[in-house]
Amino acid sequence: MLRIPQSIVGRIRVLHLLGWGFAALIVAGVMALGVGMARGVSAMYTEHDPCSLEVIRDSRMSALSAYFKEREDAMVLFAHSREVSGGLTAFSQAYAGVAQLVSGAPTTVADVWRQEVGRFIDQKSEKNGLPLPREEYLGHPSQALILQALYLAKSSEVAVAPETASYRYAYSVWNDALVRMADFGGLKDLMLVDLNGNVVYTARKGLDFAVNLKWNLHPNTGVRKVYDAAVQATEDSRVFQSDLVKSLFEPDSVSIHWAVPVFSGGKKIGVFMASRSSAELNQLMSAVEGLGRTGETYLVGEDFRMRSPSRVFGSSWVLKQEMCVELVKEALESGPIRRVDTNYRGVKALSVAAPLEMSGGRWVVISEMAYDEVMERVQALVRQIAWMGLGVLTCLLGSLYLAYRIVFRMLSETHIR
Repeated sequence: MLRIPQSIVGRIRVLHLLGWGFAALIVAGVMALGVGMARGVSAMYTEHDPCSLEVIRDSRMSALSAYFKEREDAMVLFAHSREVSGGLTAFSQAYAGVAQLVSGAPTTVADVWRQEVGRFIDQKSEKNGLPLPREEYLGHPSQALILQALYLAKSSEVAVAPETASYRYAYSVWNDALVRMADFGGLKDLMLVDLNGNVVYTARKGLDFAVNLKWNLHPNTGVRKVYDAAVQATEDSRVFQSDLVKSLFEPDSVSIHWAVPVFSGGKKIGVFMASRSSAELNQLMSAVEGLGRTGETYLVGEDFRMRSPSRVFGSSWVLKQEMCVELVKEALESGPIRRVDTNYRGVKALSVAAPLEMSGGRWVVISEMAYDEVMERVQALVRQIAWMGLGVLTCLLGSLYLAYRIVFRMLSETHIR
C-alpha cells in the first residue's frame, strides 16, 4: 500500500482549509450583498418611486392636461362657428326687443309671469330637496320673467304673447343647431351672453336662462369670473376656464365653465359660454389600477378642498372638506414632493404630490397608499431577492465544492504515482 508523504498531506490540508475559508468569505459576501440590496430596495420604495405612485401621478397629470387642452380647442372652434355668431346676434337683438316691449307692461301682467315662474321654482325646489332663492329670482326684470315663463314654466298664456314674437322667431331659426352643437360637444349646457351680462340663450333651459350674470344671483362665482375675463379680452381665440363651480340651483351638481369672446366683423358682440359636468373629470381620477387596496389619486385646490371624489368617501367631500394643507402648500410652493404622513383619513400613508397649472387656477395632484401596504410590497420584494440570493449562493457553493473535489483528486493521484 502506497503512503502519501506527510509534506504532501500537510499541503492538502492547507488547501482544504483555504478552500473552506474562501467559501466562508463568499457566503459572508453574498449575505452582505443581500442585506445591502434589501436596504436599498426599502430606501428606493420610500424615497424614490414608491409602488410606482409617481408614475401613476404623472400619468394622471398628463391625462388632465390633454383633457383641458382638447376642451379649450373645442371651445375656440365653437366660438368661431356660424351658429354661435349668428345665434348670439339674433338672440341679443330679440332679447333687447322683448325688454323694450315689456318695459311698460302693467303690474298685473308682470305678476302673472312672476306667478308662473314662481310655480316652476317651487317645483324645482321640491324636486331637488333644496330651497332656491325664490324672492331674489322673482325680482328679475320683466323681459327675464316673460322669457322664463315661456321656456321654463311653459306658460300657455305667454306662448302667443306678441311681446315674445321676435324671440320665438330667433329661437325657431337657431335653437336646433345650437342644441346639436351642445350634444355633439358633450356639454352640460351652452350659453350665449351679450355684453351687458344678459344670458340671451341656453341650450338646456335651466334656471340660468334669461338672467343677468351681473345680478346678485351670481356674486363672485366662477361663472361670473370667466364671463368678466372674456368681456375684457381682445383676442378672439382666448379661452377662460373656471375652477369647479357648485350649481346655485342643483345641490349635487358640480361643473367647470369655459368662456370665449365672440367677434363678428372685427367687433366683439358677446361671449360664448359652456359648462361640463365634473363627472368626466371624476372618471379620469377614479381609476385605481396599480394602487392596490388602499391607494388613490385625487385633486386638491388652492383652497385645500377636494376637487375629485375620494375612494372612501365618494363625492361627499368635493368642494367642502379642507385637507392635506401642509402637503398642498409645499407642493404649490416647491413643486413635486413625497412624504410619509397621516393622510386625510387619519391613516399613515406614503404620498407623492405635484402642482397642475391650468387657466382656471392651480390644483395639486396627489397619489398615495397606506404605509402598511407599501411596506408589504417592500417586504415581498425583499423576500424575493433573498430567495434569489440563496439560489445564487447554493450554486456558488456547489461549484466551489465540485472544483475543490476535482483539484483534491488530481493532487492525490499525482503524488501517488
